[in-house]
Amino acid sequence: MIKTLLFFVLALTLSMLILGGCGSSCSGTSTSITANLIAFFSGRSGGSGGDDVLLYSLKNNTLVSIPGINSSSNDQGAHVSPDGRYIAFQSNRTPSTGDGDYDIYLYDRTTNSLVSLPGINSTVNDVSPCLSTNASFIVFTSYVNENADVLLYDRTAGHLVSTPGLNSGSDDYDPFISPDGRWIVFESNRSGGAGNADLYLYDRNTSSLVALPGLNSSANDMTPSISADGNLIAFASDRPGGAGDNDIYLYNRSTSSLVALPGLNSAAGEWDTEISPDGRYIAFTDYNRTGGLGSWDIYVYDRNTSSLLSTPSLNSSSNDELRAVD
Repeated sequence: MIKTLLFFVLALTLSMLILGGCGSSCSGTSTSITANLIAFFSGRSGGSGGDDVLLYSLKNNTLVSIPGINSSSNDQGAHVSPDGRYIAFQSNRTPSTGDGDYDIYLYDRTTNSLVSLPGINSTVNDVSPCLSTNASFIVFTSYVNENADVLLYDRTAGHLVSTPGLNSGSDDYDPFISPDGRWIVFESNRSGGAGNADLYLYDRNTSSLVALPGLNSSANDMTPSISADGNLIAFASDRPGGAGDNDIYLYNRSTSSLVALPGLNSAAGEWDTEISPDGRYIAFTDYNRTGGLGSWDIYVYDRNTSSLLSTPSLNSSSNDELRAVD
């Protein structure tokens, strides 16, 4: 938790290799599960404020206009809904919708405007949002109970949803929700784990945690994301035996084993995973990787070819990063 906090101001967001087909107008209907849109934050020059939310099309290799989303403050931690229509993010803009330093906002690409989220924000920091399809559910980290907790917001009902058995008395944070809203994978430093920070999987159908044998280590296992079927979990870890400071790993629940990712990791530090709904692509943030443009850059790995995708004009000489850790 302490280590991830060090990167809060820096690192945030690629929202996910998602269902494609929104194009520039975004009908809200996806045509296929592909790596198409990346939402992220950047401190590059020419923006509206300190940090801005940007959207990149992997199909066209260009930035996509999202008018009305950014402010003169820090807008960070973006995640695109799996249908490509909505972008959730955190901001310390004023006036805020809550009284915390950071609040959660939702942007609709069909109307180029913010969507009201009554009851989601609190008087403390609410950060690290992640969306299900059509932004029906928003999972996020909140410090409303002093420790970090994973909270779930039902946008249709307009209120928080109970998740019995998910949170502990320790810090539970950095959640990621599956497109159908069933699975929530998250990080926790609760007692009884294998290391300093471990990953847990919550099943909303049973209101219980699901065993993940062979996933966690005695080190820090962090920044998880999950495929649409709930079978593949991508994450970062500083466990021994990796290529660098932190590395990206992929866990298969069906086999209770790690899946090889040749060509992904480097001697630098890989963080902040985003796996596409079909499990083919893994996007991640890298710190000082050889050949990068800035200190922090975003990369996309194709499991079919075991190689990194070409992403011209995605990164800059500033910090360009994926979804935040709190």
